[in-house]
Amino acid sequence: MGLILGRAEALDDSALRDVEQFLYLEAALLDDKSWQDWLALYTEDCFYWIPSMTGQADPINTVSLFAENRMMMEMRIIRVTPSACLQPGVSDTHQPYRRQRDDRSQQRHRA
Repeated sequence: MGLILGRAEALDDSALRDVEQFLYLEAALLDDKSWQDWLALYTEDCFYWIPSMTGQADPINTVSLFAENRMMMEMRIIRVTPSACLQPGVSDTHQPYRRQRDDRSQQRHRA
């Protein structure tokens, strides 16, 4: 899959408002951690690019804040979404080990 970069063109006021509303919607979804709704804004063949500096020519030859295809965006969502096993109260199978480790640590400090 190749990356095709386009050139920005001037927008009329109506198109500019549409882009502005899209950016507000995107920001709201991200702020609310509505990851799946945010992802639904983008097509399967999208390329999500946030340049690291103004005037950055491309995402390939310079460092970018984000330069991801759809699969990488999906993987990012998986990484930031807490799994059920990490939520408090769901599983405390490691608690006995933590208690043993803490008890040993306290015993060493008393000695």
